[in-house]
Amino acid sequence: MLPHRHIVYGFLAALALYLIFPAIGLLEFSLIFLASFLVDVDHYMSYVWKTGNPSLPKAYRYLVKKRQDFINLSFKQRKQYLKAYKRNIFIFHGMEFILFLIILSLFYPLIFWVIIGVTIHLLIDFHELMGLKINLLSKMSQIYVYFDNKGKKYEAI
Repeated sequence: MLPHRHIVYGFLAALALYLIFPAIGLLEFSLIFLASFLVDVDHYMSYVWKTGNPSLPKAYRYLVKKRQDFINLSFKQRKQYLKAYKRNIFIFHGMEFILFLIILSLFYPLIFWVIIGVTIHLLIDFHELMGLKINLLSKMSQIYVYFDNKGKKYEAI
């Protein structure tokens, strides 16, 4: 999903939680909201790593175009594409990152609110993947993506 949608939905979800639960103050609201979209920094990191180009506008345009090109494929073409090409490993998406955050939250309780924000982000991503009929495991586990990538072509930038 595009960043501006994550920002809007993340804000609405954080606001709803803020209004419903009195234990959530402005700090907790802010952590939930920021985590709900900043988790996508791994998409930018992947672009920079592959291209060596740190331009945020170029990364954004590239990623939006790539996403749209993928969405424009038919269901059959998307399925063939996903079988043939490696997927990017987005380190902040999936249960491995959530598990890391849970462990961190044992020492830093405010991390709990980051977990809520990341979970909101992933739920929004899951909704989009279901609409595209894409296996949810790609967002649930980056270890799964790593092993699923074995033997596939690497997609050139």
